Amino acid sequence: MREGMTYEQVQTLFGSPGAITYASEFTTSKLMTVKWTGAVSLRHWTDWIDDSEVEATFSMDKATTQTKYKRKKVKVKNVKRAKRLGLRTWRWKTVKVKKRIPATPYTVDYFSLYGAEVLRQTKTLDCSTY
Repeated sequence: MREGMTYEQVQTLFGSPGAITYASEFTTSKLMTVKWTGAVSLRHWTDWIDDSEVEATFSMDKATTQTKYKRKKVKVKNVKRAKRLGLRTWRWKTVKVKKRIPATPYTVDYFSLYGAEVLRQTKTLDCSTY
């Protein structure tokens, strides 16, 4: 597991969606903390095995609409009159251009491992997509 992995990649890594322990939404982003218990095990020097917790914080930028203004050349209403008077046959017009910015997927911002000294995998992890 590393920073920048998507939520779907981490789900595939641990084999389950995990438990959402915290979620919040701001104007431009969303945060979510997910915990997996039992995905990895702690092995003490006395051969005592205990399940560890892996907790990851994911963030997502929301989809937004960006508005820009462009100047565009357009014809004047009465082209014949403009030509007769020696005026320009076009004028500048300000036009709104809206651009849709898609939302980013949930990606790992930070992760931590609780109660770990030496770790051992309890499941076979499929890392073929990385």
